[in-house]
Amino acid sequence: MRKIFILLIFLVPLFSVLSYSQINENNKRISRSILCENIIEREPISAKNQFDLNEKAYLFSEIINSQKEDFVYHVWYFKKDDSIYEMARIQLKVSGSRWRTWSNKTLNKIGDWKVEIEDSKGNILKEINFTVKGEQ
Repeated sequence: MRKIFILLIFLVPLFSVLSYSQINENNKRISRSILCENIIEREPISAKNQFDLNEKAYLFSEIINSQKEDFVYHVWYFKKDDSIYEMARIQLKVSGSRWRTWSNKTLNKIGDWKVEIEDSKGNILKEINFTVKGEQ
């Protein structure tokens, strides 16, 4: 009986640690996502949802609760009529309990755009719509 009790004392904390890690991995989420005109010192500058033709747009993402190295994707789309065209798919490494990352895209078409943040399994974590104005 005593051997079983001692064994349980060592196994219960082990299962608790494993469960805690699994919970954190499943709760990986976007804490901030900002479409902006620049990134300085790993922080977004001048959030906006309307850009000029050929301007560079930046998507900043802060991911929390990622306990192992993984990836997210910033997927940039242009919308025309009833169609949506993927313009860029950018893979970004995520590694740590709080990870800041970003991508940028030169916006070369006038109209409605969107950018999605996807996890490594293709699940959409966030979507941001914006517009590009100007003359072509």
